[in-house]
Amino acid sequence: MNWVQSLPILFAMQGILCDYGCICNYRVELTVYSGMTTSSSTLGSMFEFDCKPLGPEIDDKGWKIIQFEHELGYVQIDPDVQIQTCQGEIPPGDVVVTSQTSSKPVTHTETTTAPIEKTSIAPSTPTPTTTATTTTASTAASQPSSVVTTIMLQSSSAVPTTTISLQPVVGVEYGCKAKHLHHAIVHYGQLFTIDQTCYELVHTQKTWTNAEHDCHHRGGHLVHIENEEQQNKIYDVVNQYHRHAVWIGLNDRQLEEHFQWTSGDALNYTHWFPGRKSPKPDSSHPEDCVAIKLGAHSGQWEDINCQFQHGYVCEYDATLQTPSSTPAPNVAVNSDGNIRLCSRRLNQYAHQHHTTVGEFGKSCYELLHQRITFSQAEVMCKKASGHLVHINDAAEQQYVQSFLHRHSPHTAIWTGFNDRHSEGHFHWTAGDPVSYTNWLTNNTHHNRLDCVILDPTQGGKWHDVSCSSSSLHQGFCEFPTAAAQVASVLVG
Repeated sequence: MNWVQSLPILFAMQGILCDYGCICNYRVELTVYSGMTTSSSTLGSMFEFDCKPLGPEIDDKGWKIIQFEHELGYVQIDPDVQIQTCQGEIPPGDVVVTSQTSSKPVTHTETTTAPIEKTSIAPSTPTPTTTATTTTASTAASQPSSVVTTIMLQSSSAVPTTTISLQPVVGVEYGCKAKHLHHAIVHYGQLFTIDQTCYELVHTQKTWTNAEHDCHHRGGHLVHIENEEQQNKIYDVVNQYHRHAVWIGLNDRQLEEHFQWTSGDALNYTHWFPGRKSPKPDSSHPEDCVAIKLGAHSGQWEDINCQFQHGYVCEYDATLQTPSSTPAPNVAVNSDGNIRLCSRRLNQYAHQHHTTVGEFGKSCYELLHQRITFSQAEVMCKKASGHLVHINDAAEQQYVQSFLHRHSPHTAIWTGFNDRHSEGHFHWTAGDPVSYTNWLTNNTHHNRLDCVILDPTQGGKWHDVSCSSSSLHQGFCEFPTAAAQVASVLVG
């Protein structure tokens, strides 16, 4: 039995287990090749913190085979590309489907799976933004736009102001309704318009049917493409912001090879990948739904199994008004808030490292479940562009106290309050002015007790403790909410 023939047995066994071997990437981007050489064609990319299931073992120590969007891909191994154990079952969007007689795996899909925690201290990486302004030009929907969108990220005094210039997508501009903007903000998508039509790139992976249902629920449908110009503009957005295959509305589910758009529009244009029907697809895995594929396909279309899971592009009627509203921040102290207003990376880290995230007012919070020193906790928060929590008023104090009662009622947390530099002169590590304190009654400050904890077992009161390596408590980080997401979801 050769390694291709052994694939069904190998992958069936992996599907039964609770955990599976995977490759996790910690580079900014890792190319996935079709062969074991960098001159091979590319299947796509793994981005930072992506994990993919392992394929068959090979002897070459510099390369590993992974299951990538229903194909076997090759990646180069280095210290930033690690073999780990991932939790749960292999994502259906990556598992290779094959048969005993097949010598070529079937194609397609993308999933990010969180690896099991390897270190004792788990960082997080939120985006330190509180406000945003977008510099652009508003023109009639029929006019192309080539303006570079510039996001001004203004954060707390401890984090410098940053300017990020996004690459322009020529011919794309704003013009989507407020409800579509809100959905894109909450789900980290991108919005753009071409002529009189609004489009939303949705990164959440769904089957073709569920993707169409999601678009229809918001008054649209999966995208239909009428000409080469429209195809190129949509491909540019997908390639720049998603970099994996996406569903479009074309399908032949009713009658084989009689393709139609879910929008009801006539089929006047196609952009098929050459040789898509050779070899003839396995009838047990019908290929009735169409996706724009990247990598070697360079945006060309493939009809694939409708049960595969991909991101997708929704199409809606456009409006010429540029939306500007954002979801309201949480002001309820007895709720964890809307963590979707926190950065995507913070939420990814929380899932990956089993930390707990909350949102209140203009801040997001992360409870690190390890007991560590004050300095270690501050370093972890600071590396993620935040600081240990700084409590500025009674409402925030009440929120933190309520949060701890829900998630860690018996364990004190480090705050950023300390007088390590000058005895009796307390300050926040974030640099905020001291406007509120909540000391334990009759708390006596001692010369060697320079760091401050908040203890939920004592009504959330504060008291100073040693900063030494023997003093261990849970870290509680604070970050600005991603209020600049309005700019980040608009493309053009």
